Amino acid sequence: VYNKVLSFIDKSINKNQNNNLDIIADSLKSKFKYLNNIIIKRDKSGNTDLIIKGVEPIYNLNQKYVLCENKHILPKELFDLKYINKLPHAVINLDLSLDANNLNLLKFKDFLLQLSPEVSANYSINWKNKNNIKLLSKKNKSINIITRSGKKITAKFLDACLKLAKNNSKKFCADIRFNKQVVVSVF
Repeated sequence: VYNKVLSFIDKSINKNQNNNLDIIADSLKSKFKYLNNIIIKRDKSGNTDLIIKGVEPIYNLNQKYVLCENKHILPKELFDLKYINKLPHAVINLDLSLDANNLNLLKFKDFLLQLSPEVSANYSINWKNKNNIKLLSKKNKSINIITRSGKKITAKFLDACLKLAKNNSKKFCADIRFNKQVVVSVF
């Protein structure tokens, strides 16, 4: 990956010594979605300095992809697997190679990005569709919460659901898709 980036920069700079370095940086970001911040400077002697910062991966998707802070979905092989395997997991029943402007994919990304770190740390996410999203407790496998895209989910709200679950020793499901109500099922 690193060599591809350097090769692209060399070709861009060598094409025309008067290239606008900001244009090269912008074209790098559009070509390599895993780059976030790029600074290219040329000193008076013609030497070029390059500072690159990659995007921050935030979710491991379907054990094959990574959702990054810039909303791009990239193959997980682009990142250090030791780090990727520590990320929160989300499962989606949608082809992640679809067009990035696919409405379901956009809703999925927005849903994940609005979750607090506490929610991401304590729940696995299983996206069936925009109206059927399961949050599976990592601490207690018998606790499931069903929600929908667009529903604001806070750790405090989920804690209230868990308090309801503690009163039951069986499998517990809280459906929070509705406004101002929670439907609880114990089975």
